[in-house]
Amino acid sequence: MLRSAGGEVYVALVYRYTPEVVGILMGDERLRREAEALLLEAKPGLESWVGGRGEWRFGREWARRMGALLGAVAAKGSPSLRAELGWWQKTVAK
Repeated sequence: MLRSAGGEVYVALVYRYTPEVVGILMGDERLRREAEALLLEAKPGLESWVGGRGEWRFGREWARRMGALLGAVAAKGSPSLRAELGWWQKTVAK
């Protein structure tokens, strides 16, 4: 991922926000369970994408739930995390 400018930005964001997001999820069992469920549902698509086996499209309901999770995490986060997650919410909703 570090070979491209986009990858470098993504990795920097992961390092910047992971501690805060983990803290939020550890403090809220409902959000933690929903995050886990969404990641488990996404696993086949992510494996397909990483393995170069084709394109994966998430369903409308998955995207709705992910948007809601992002909003709930953002509501508990710092202003900079809220701004970052707002961008991701818009992207997921497309």
